[in-house]
Formats: sequence, C-alpha cells, structure tokens
Amino acid sequence: MAGCADVPKESVELSNTVGRDLEEVHRAHRAIAGRYFDLIEKDINRFVDRVYGPAYVTNFAKEFKLDKKVTGIVANAPQNLLPVMTRFVETAVGVIEEKRAELLDPLRKQRTSVITQIDDAHRQIQAAQAIVTGHLASIHRVHEAQNEMFKAAGLDGMREKIAKSTAKVSDRISGLIEKGEKAEGAMDKIEDVFKKIKDSIK
Repeated sequence: MAGCADVPKESVELSNTVGRDLEEVHRAHRAIAGRYFDLIEKDINRFVDRVYGPAYVTNFAKEFKLDKKVTGIVANAPQNLLPVMTRFVETAVGVIEEKRAELLDPLRKQRTSVITQIDDAHRQIQAAQAIVTGHLASIHRVHEAQNEMFKAAGLDGMREKIAKSTAKVSDRISGLIEKGEKAEGAMDKIEDVFKKIKDSIK
C-alpha cells in the first residue's frame, strides 16, 4: 500500500494515455501495411485481367487453331461445338488463374509476415509499457521512453518504413503493368513483364 501511495496520480493517467496511443499506433501501422498490399494486389489483378489474360487467350487460340476447328465443327458436327469451346475456355481460365496465383500467393505471404512482425513488435511494447510507466514523472519522459521502446522494438519510423518499402514495390509494379499494356498483346513481352512483377514481389 505504501508503495502504491508513492506513485503519483498523473502516472496512472499517463499510463492510460500512452496505452491508448500505442493501440492507435498499432492500428495505424496495420492499416498502412494493409492499404499498400491492397493496392499492389489490385494492380496485379488488373494486369492479369486486362493484359496477361487477353494476350494468353489470343495466343492460345492461335496455337489451338480455334478458328479452323470451329469452322470444321460447325460444318460437320455442330453438336460438338459447345463441348470444344467449353474445354477451350476452361483450359484458358485454368492457366490464367494459375498465373494469378503465382503472383498473388507470395504477395499474400509477405502481407501476413509484415502484419505478424508489426503485431509482435507492438506486443513487446505493450508488455514493456506497464514497467516503464512506473518510472516516468513527466509527459516529456513518457514520450522519450515511448520513442526508446519503439526503437528497441524496431518500430521507430515504422509508418515511414512501411510506406516507403511498399510504395516502392507498388510503383514498380504499376510501371511494369503500364509496360505490359503497351505490349499490345505480344506474349513474349507480356511474359517478360510477368516475370519482372514476380521478381518484384520476392
């Protein structure tokens, strides 16, 4: 009881305030990371839907000689047209979705890893908060100690680090997608863009 009596009332108030601040910072870090990963995923889906997919279907149709097969089927066995077209579409969609997953799966693993790192670092800070608050006597020292905790947990400048690293990847992928859109269906160029996008995510 005597020990508790020595703790200034302000310390409890500061502890609560700092605790709320840390929770808000935690949410902000998670939100920033999530937003950037959402943007990158959106760009990848745009590339697959608008660039890679149409180019692959066009190229696959040529290799499959779809036009000649359709003409032959219509002339000789029109009842076979639907099964052939269904098989063609299913095969094309299957390949395109595999390519989409090839880009999105590692990105989603990165997202999980980054969020986990943020959560772990904030758990460390929250655990240290109760201990540190008892030794603080002023708002200045609260912020000073808070900054030290952020630094120790690797969270100093986390907002800027997340924004910088993810924005860099996002900008690179956006630039590559623009390059893919200018390829005008040239599958070799689009495959090259696909590879570079995949490498950017690693």
